[in-house]
Amino acid sequence: MKLHTRFLLLCCLFMTQSISATEVEGLFTADVTARSQSLADRNGALSEALQLVFSRFFITNDFAQNPVLKAALGNAASYVGQYQYLQLAGDTATQPANIMRVTFNKDSLTALMRTSGLALWGAKREKTLLWLAIEQGTKKAFLDIAQDTEIAEALQHAESSNGIPLLFPLMDLEEKQAISVMDILSTKPDKALAASERYGVKAVLSGKLVKRRTCWRSEWALHVNNMDERWATPCGKLKANLTSALQTVYQYLSVFYAQKP
Repeated sequence: MKLHTRFLLLCCLFMTQSISATEVEGLFTADVTARSQSLADRNGALSEALQLVFSRFFITNDFAQNPVLKAALGNAASYVGQYQYLQLAGDTATQPANIMRVTFNKDSLTALMRTSGLALWGAKREKTLLWLAIEQGTKKAFLDIAQDTEIAEALQHAESSNGIPLLFPLMDLEEKQAISVMDILSTKPDKALAASERYGVKAVLSGKLVKRRTCWRSEWALHVNNMDERWATPCGKLKANLTSALQTVYQYLSVFYAQKP
């Protein structure tokens, strides 16, 4: 075998084994609605933003009852690195922005969360492989990131909102021969799991996103740690549907990955 061919094969093998682990960006940043730019409304928005950040690290929302974290929510401003008000599309210069983007200090907040005594899912997370079938009318096909831009953007929002890094299949000739849209959400997920082995991931998410006249509904199956969890998300706006779906994924995966400090 030629040297450069062996090198390519080794590179591909290395990427397959290591691509699932990543330092998730944006975990300490949250966008929230602020009623105004007054001090009271700003502090309320900061507390809400901090609560969103906490929800990306702890197993459940019981952190609100934890004395350490409850005190932090009442003094969220002390953990802020920076914040800004965003001008919404269509707003005029005389109309105040009502979206506040808050970025918290990573080091101080991480130290605080570790003192809570609660199980914590760290910022370095394994990627979840996503097989997503799209159904629009009579058309059924796998997600195409380049063509299905609206869905891709909604998925990106759902990823960042819940801190779930996704990995998309290559959909090369080998995979197209090994798995079809009909295999997604099959009661026997053998084909999907077999096709996923090349990526070396622990969690495999299969989904079907169906377009109705004015809304989207979806069905999901999460395979992790020899478990098969299934659920459906009712018809709603695309971004809200996918965000809700990945919120459920977080609930399952955080139990699997979170560790005591």
